[in-house]
Amino acid sequence: LNTLSQMDGLLFVLRAFRSEAVPHPLESVDPARDLAALSAEFLLHDMLTVERRIGRLEEERERGGRDRGEVDREIDLFRRAMLALEGEQPLREAKFTQAEYTIFKGFGLVSLIPALVLVNLGEGQDMPDLGQAARGQPLMGLQGELEMEIVQLAPEEETAFMQEYGIEEPGRERVIRASYEHLGLISFFTVGEDEVRAWTLPAGSTCLDAAGVIHTDLARGFIRAEVIPWNVLIDLGGLVEARKQGKLRVEGREGKVTDGDIVHVRFNI
Repeated sequence: LNTLSQMDGLLFVLRAFRSEAVPHPLESVDPARDLAALSAEFLLHDMLTVERRIGRLEEERERGGRDRGEVDREIDLFRRAMLALEGEQPLREAKFTQAEYTIFKGFGLVSLIPALVLVNLGEGQDMPDLGQAARGQPLMGLQGELEMEIVQLAPEEETAFMQEYGIEEPGRERVIRASYEHLGLISFFTVGEDEVRAWTLPAGSTCLDAAGVIHTDLARGFIRAEVIPWNVLIDLGGLVEARKQGKLRVEGREGKVTDGDIVHVRFNI
């Protein structure tokens, strides 16, 4: 769990399919039970962490040194966290301010991390009821065995196979997109003569933020950014034609980057 506490997001993969060839370690298939057990372990881990933190803060208050009011506010915060955990409520679902969430981030609280639940279904199987443990969490189902067959096909066979089973897009792409959406992330691209590269940003980020992700020098010497949606660039056939037709929009430091934008940063240092 210490390793998991460093993650930006979690993907819970639950087994719902039944197969005699793949026995379940608990001898029965019950995804609701498995999710409840996993959630309980996370809650217990966080309760122990919060309990230790409250004890240390109370000791700090007795010793003095830090502002007493600040220590009392932090004690109150962690006591509210304990109440949520004792009520079997993951901290990501509890009501705290953004500043309070920032305080929590340094303590490895795993129930604070955004989570996506992925259910591995059998062919034609409906999504099972996952009970209270799935409360407030986005759910996805995919047919793992079918998806495994798809990735082994040639591209032209893959399309026909997906159409036959009514699958609009591969499961891996659905999971990636759902993960990005749940974490509030977007992708933007940089395009060179011999390379196209994708970068990740929080949604709502600016062109200056994008420049800093590419390289700190670009942010330090930022002048402006030329931006165009990827599909527009594809339709036009390249940056040369995009410039000819005036399709590149010029953005300053505060210009917003949207998902799928191609960003070319002008800078000088």
